[in-house]
Amino acid sequence: MLRAFGQYRAATRFPIVPALAVTLAIGLISSSPVRAQSLATQILESPAYPVRYSDDTLANGLRVLVVESHFAPVISADLFVRAGMRDQFPRPGIAHLLEHLTGDTLPDYPRRAGVAFNAMTGPQTTVYFFTAPSANFEPALYYLAAILRPPLLDSARLSREKRVVIAEGGQRASNRAYGMSESCLGQLYWNAQSNCTGPDDWDRVTLAMGAEDLTDFFHSRYRPNDATLVVVGDVAAADALAQISRYFGDIPRAPARSLFRSQTASPAAKRMVLTDTLAPASRLDIAYATVAGGSSEYAALSVLATILGRGESSLLKRRLVDERQLVTHIEVAGVDLDGSSDPVPLIITAVVKPGVDPETAEKAIGEEMARLAMNPVPHADIERAKSMLAREFLAVTRGGGSRGLAYSLGFYTTVNRNPELINSWLHAVDAVTQNDLSTIIARLFNSPPRVVVTTLPPARDSAGVRRRP
Repeated sequence: MLRAFGQYRAATRFPIVPALAVTLAIGLISSSPVRAQSLATQILESPAYPVRYSDDTLANGLRVLVVESHFAPVISADLFVRAGMRDQFPRPGIAHLLEHLTGDTLPDYPRRAGVAFNAMTGPQTTVYFFTAPSANFEPALYYLAAILRPPLLDSARLSREKRVVIAEGGQRASNRAYGMSESCLGQLYWNAQSNCTGPDDWDRVTLAMGAEDLTDFFHSRYRPNDATLVVVGDVAAADALAQISRYFGDIPRAPARSLFRSQTASPAAKRMVLTDTLAPASRLDIAYATVAGGSSEYAALSVLATILGRGESSLLKRRLVDERQLVTHIEVAGVDLDGSSDPVPLIITAVVKPGVDPETAEKAIGEEMARLAMNPVPHADIERAKSMLAREFLAVTRGGGSRGLAYSLGFYTTVNRNPELINSWLHAVDAVTQNDLSTIIARLFNSPPRVVVTTLPPARDSAGVRRRP
């Protein structure tokens, strides 16, 4: 499976708030009138805050975080390994292929243990996770520990998983509208390359991968001292740590490796024009380099992105869809909290209205950015954005059950190297001021975007019938 985001601690028996209480808190926030500076009183002081967790490191370097929740006899665990899609050069797809091959040396074990296992490969990490009855926690750990042990790579299994990975790649990129646009945007943003590769290139590289390539990648990435295990659920922290030590403790640590660094682009934007036979309309994907994910300025960036292009009343929708009628849809997003040392992309995606030249729409977006830099952001837009971010963050981290909390805490710990973001993030959002936004807008839009990808639909004949290029 492939996937398209301090020191407040306690050692034992601090239950998280049940999902019902979190749902009630979200409902109260949604239905109450929004007041100035209301986040701190309505959310940050709610019983859903803060998350209390233990934080320990085994002798081999594996970082272990445990959150106790005795509301239901269920446990979720997420194992984060620093082996993502950005680590794959010069073999695109190897991280995803290895995800399919690791841990499967016990093919019938998940069924015997009654445990639901799965995995996903992201930009920076591969995550292996399970949710299980608390009675099955220990046998599930036995299976999860196999992830950090060298996989068995027999030729039949390797060939089978190559075909699966190739099929998933096709579904992602070539079998849906704008799939290649999104892939190219990421490739051009994070690397120094000026062209992007596509499914044919990925298939060729995947088919050529041998067991030696995968073994080398495994030993360079799958190491306990570069991994994080998060456990959330019905278990005492001390008991969980003892059981984790039993199954993970004998896996040897490895020499530290250098962290990924994105390769900065030239001052001029990288540009690419694609023709997509599945695209119903032209589309612009524009990526600006911003600030490091998880940094002190990231909260202001998140508020800005929400103001610009999230929700029906977003600034860019009002200006470019409703008033100027140049695009039919526009939104602003980031790839994720993409690392404590990397400049996170702010991505503007706009579907161009039929009959409008994409260059005209791109120019209009630039005009709106310049206009925003000249005028303070209205306080009403700031408060709307803060409330939206607060509700969503609480829903994901507190209302998503043990699985949602395990993933969020693991992501902050592994990618941002700061698990306390689970508790401090909304404080940072609540503290964002009009001056903070003016500062980051000036920094963001005084330089050109890093990448612009224009996607065109196939040409039409005189009868209006779409033709393949």
